[in-house]
Amino acid sequence: LMASRELHVIDVRDTDPNGNPSQAFGRVFLTEGKSLAFYAFDLNEDKIASAKRSFQVWAVPQAGKNSPRSLGFLHVDAKAQGRWVLKVDNPELVKEISSVFVTVEPSAGGEQPNGQKMLYAYLGEANHP
Repeated sequence: LMASRELHVIDVRDTDPNGNPSQAFGRVFLTEGKSLAFYAFDLNEDKIASAKRSFQVWAVPQAGKNSPRSLGFLHVDAKAQGRWVLKVDNPELVKEISSVFVTVEPSAGGEQPNGQKMLYAYLGEANHP
């Protein structure tokens, strides 16, 4: 992953409904047209565990395409560090994604996002060379 020539690293910060920075943050590693790894940190996992809910990751296709599509669920990667991860190794799917975000959904997930969006990351072209 780190040796890829087409690697993009996108830092993601979240805010609460009042615009204040929240504790949660993330990092997306995107290898153009190949794979995506979404790491999230400091999620409020106690509320999730007690409510039998999960963090579901959604992909928004490029403009003019279909509605958001589920990429799957964040899974605990390193409990001591508060790190969660979702990896996608589907080149055809990754090529179509313009942005990703996380919602809190029932543990079985949903077909469409119902929870509040958090950790939104735009994966399109940067506005600089």
